Amino acid sequence: MQSELVTISKLRLLQYETEGKLLVVIPQGDCSSLEAAVLDAELQEILTEIATHEIQDVVVDLERAPFFGSTMLGGLIRLWREMTNLKGRLVLCNVSPAEHDILNATRLDSVWQIYMSRTAALAALRSS
Repeated sequence: MQSELVTISKLRLLQYETEGKLLVVIPQGDCSSLEAAVLDAELQEILTEIATHEIQDVVVDLERAPFFGSTMLGGLIRLWREMTNLKGRLVLCNVSPAEHDILNATRLDSVWQIYMSRTAALAALRSS
């Protein structure tokens, strides 16, 4: 029996949900010009959650954030590095065309798996 995702926290920029060893990060709104200090504080809470609950997989669902800039991209890289250090995985879903262009230009689209929907991302992680 699969349990539903449970909301753990609703931060200003980054909401997150967890189910067992899986964490879903949901950036909120226009993330094209974020304050680094605010993002860093919220990202630190998520990294603490990952360490405390021994999270193995992270899905970043960009459905509610159709744009991101360098600060958010840096946050995603930081999160990915932490997951890599923990032998975990980070995948993205609901990536907008503008975000896909950024990921393509930085070649991160060849590093991170990108799924059309959260459902598809969760299914892929659960099946492997």
